[in-house]
Amino acid sequence: MAMGRSLNTIFARLAKSHLDGEKLLGVAQRLGYNIDIPFDVLVQKSTLEVPEDELEFARASAGFWHSTLSPFQGLNLAQTLANKGR
Repeated sequence: MAMGRSLNTIFARLAKSHLDGEKLLGVAQRLGYNIDIPFDVLVQKSTLEVPEDELEFARASAGFWHSTLSPFQGLNLAQTLANKGR
């Protein structure tokens, strides 16, 4: 329901309760953030900064601020979801 209504504060609260910076960064890196993606042409790198401040951490976890998403990375994430995480 929260996703359908774009209630991002719910995601921030869940992140605060269930995540820490190490977990968030680990998942982000497995999904291709903060790494150079090997591809035939230069691909813009998606980035994630994990702030220590509680409010900023919640914002970053919910997808606000402290991150960039390249078009290639957006496609990669969609493909990963479509392929059930593979």
